[in-house]
Amino acid sequence: MSKFISVLESLRPISLAALSINFFFSLGGFWLLFAKYPLLPPMVPLWFSKEWGASRLGAPSWLWLIPISSLSILFLNNILAVLIKKQTVVATILVWFATIFSLISVYSLYRLISLSS
Repeated sequence: MSKFISVLESLRPISLAALSINFFFSLGGFWLLFAKYPLLPPMVPLWFSKEWGASRLGAPSWLWLIPISSLSILFLNNILAVLIKKQTVVATILVWFATIFSLISVYSLYRLISLSS
């Protein structure tokens, strides 16, 4: 537990704010999907890079990939930011990129769920 606290203390205040925002959005994505999952149809529009039709549809279980990837990016980028904390610009960019990615992910998840419901 003390290692976790020392890692948090090593983050600059701006990075700690980004970490808090990012964690909030990641948990919001999990909560949104957990709350709406029983209401989803058997197939949801998910693969927008494929041709029009049934190939764009996927099982609702694939939607869990969105908040999981958001949380993975959060942890990976923050670990990298701590490792290269001497390069403050790069570390700050990594932390805030994870926050923006999380925001976009939760918004995309919300739009996919609202399209399907």
